[in-house]
Amino acid sequence: LAHALYQHDAACRVISRLIKERDEARQALAMTQEKLVDFKDKLGVSEAAALQPEAPAATASNEYAYEQENCGIYPELIEKMNEVSGALFNERKARQ
Repeated sequence: LAHALYQHDAACRVISRLIKERDEARQALAMTQEKLVDFKDKLGVSEAAALQPEAPAATASNEYAYEQENCGIYPELIEKMNEVSGALFNERKARQ
């Protein structure tokens, strides 16, 4: 009986931990989506552009094109990320 009670208690703790992790993940996803919308607004991306991403370059492979089309990152955001990355790279290189 003691062993069965111990197993039940352990199972309840595992379920509780998993539910907590699920709720935290959902909350993080909601916050990320809100931030993405805010960032999109700051960049001035229209709803039409957000719903219909640009066609991928003809030289890209089909797999890469599919990933780019369905990744949820807009071309304007990719451009901004590349600019920041380049600036940070140059800054780090200058320190060395």
